[in-house]
Amino acid sequence: MRNKGAMFGLDARIALAIFGALSVISGAALYSAIQNAKATAYHTEMRELTKAVEAYYLDTGSQLPGFQTTQAISYLNSNELYSSTVPGWKGPYLSWTDTNAAIGIITMPRPQPANFLITVATDKAWGGNDNHSDDSAELDCRAANEICHIWVIFEYFTLSQLPMLEGLDEKIDGTIDYENGNFRIRQWTSNSVSVYLKIMPYKK
Repeated sequence: MRNKGAMFGLDARIALAIFGALSVISGAALYSAIQNAKATAYHTEMRELTKAVEAYYLDTGSQLPGFQTTQAISYLNSNELYSSTVPGWKGPYLSWTDTNAAIGIITMPRPQPANFLITVATDKAWGGNDNHSDDSAELDCRAANEICHIWVIFEYFTLSQLPMLEGLDEKIDGTIDYENGNFRIRQWTSNSVSVYLKIMPYKK
């Protein structure tokens, strides 16, 4: 009887260990699925913005005008997506209406509010963990031989959202690389995170 009881106790411990391991695996799979769903939702909204910028260019034959075209970091006027006198304009190209017209900020409402600006940046390697103090050197497109693209900056993500942003990077570029590819991740020293999505070549 003692042997049977000992075996029963051992079987129970084995079953509990297996159940515990399966719970961990299931929890990890669920977390991964949630992060993937969030990344997909953000990717869908980001694509809406890139389509808007592309449609503006196709309709007008011109790129968005700049707010700071003489500066090393050149921000483009995203308000043109809502209202413009440029010939051929057929907008508005976005349904999002929360804007800060003074500085060209638009708020993407879904999956959660995130501010974005449209900028011009080089194709050099940049991003990662820094305080953005060297943005001028990395992003400056004024040199005649510099290859540049129009990018969208999505701001004010948090460190807790990095797994989701890394999933988005992998979804877009096929790998997680903060400093290269069509999707870049930059962490500020204030622990907030900005991401950059490449849209189209910038014509000087």
